[in-house]
Amino acid sequence: MSDSTNQTSEFILDPEGEVTIILHNPNAPLAVWDLTSASAHHGAFNKQPGEDGSGDAPGDNEKKATDQESSTPKPAAVRFRVSAKHLTLASPVFQSMLIRNGWKEAKQLQEQGSVDINAYDFGTEALLVFLRIVHCQVTQIPDRMSLDLMAKLAVVADYYKCRDLVAFYVNRIIRDSHCNTQPKRFSRTLVLWIWVSYFYKIDYLFDLVTTTAVREAGGVIAPLGLPIPKEIIDDLNDIRVEGIKKIVDALHAAKDALLTPPVKCSIQCDSALLGALTMQMQVHGLLSPKPQEPVVGLRYRSLVKDVDNFWCPEAWDVKHTIHYGMSIKPERRFTREYKKINCHLRRIQPPTFDNYLARRRWFISGSSLASYLRYCPS
Repeated sequence: MSDSTNQTSEFILDPEGEVTIILHNPNAPLAVWDLTSASAHHGAFNKQPGEDGSGDAPGDNEKKATDQESSTPKPAAVRFRVSAKHLTLASPVFQSMLIRNGWKEAKQLQEQGSVDINAYDFGTEALLVFLRIVHCQVTQIPDRMSLDLMAKLAVVADYYKCRDLVAFYVNRIIRDSHCNTQPKRFSRTLVLWIWVSYFYKIDYLFDLVTTTAVREAGGVIAPLGLPIPKEIIDDLNDIRVEGIKKIVDALHAAKDALLTPPVKCSIQCDSALLGALTMQMQVHGLLSPKPQEPVVGLRYRSLVKDVDNFWCPEAWDVKHTIHYGMSIKPERRFTREYKKINCHLRRIQPPTFDNYLARRRWFISGSSLASYLRYCPS
């Protein structure tokens, strides 16, 4: 359906329709995922100049994009002949535009019996499916849709305030489509699923994809131009940052505890623990400078795994003497009985470490859809 649809310049949904919708700049890019977004979330900070265009001088990318836009002819407008009655019954936007006084379209329709309405940037196929739903042409509505088409259709339905009508036809397709295809990392696909699950009120799917987002995002979670409410995006970013911040704060609290009297175990023990902790914090970029918002380059799930796998030196006790592979007197080595003791990094700050790295290992989760239904158009 997509190829033939995109090559057609006119669709007649009602041969006697009074309204012609003219779609300008059809099939404009939706939810563009650029190199900057990918690098921030996937940790691609070590690319050499020239890889994926990352070595271009400042402004080069903008210049290339401008040159391409100027050299590429704009696509021809696409026309849809439709029924004014169907439009006004389905959409409050069309109702205001075609019935209420004060709108030029309503005046033209009353005086001339027909009217042209302009639309911009929508996907041709998405607008066609939307209009087929409005005109109750059920047999011509596809049984399957790609994620991109579902997202574009949601954008059209959102603009014309027809969520409930479109959702009636699309929800089953969405529930069947997602199956086991959910992305495991933060990506454009995940953002599209956030938008689709929010708009069509698929609560369990919204919880699933937002949880993946806060655990896997390596930088600021952005809507990529989709009309996702700002409240949702802000909350997801707050959840992600707070989860990372609590782990980082727990590590720094453990470090400060080892540096501050009184001695926790013994000087030798505390020194070994401090050295192991600070070295591994530095290796993972957690020591200095201390990560600050928006914590770009750190993913919550990876951080938990890394910290949970921090190496801890073994501790042995001989009459309160601690041995970490350091030289000790030979007679003690062979004549004394050594006993392994439980001396571990988590003993320094058990409330924070235990909560975030043991009992609540994956404690952060996405937002509940019910909290945002007031932002969802009907």
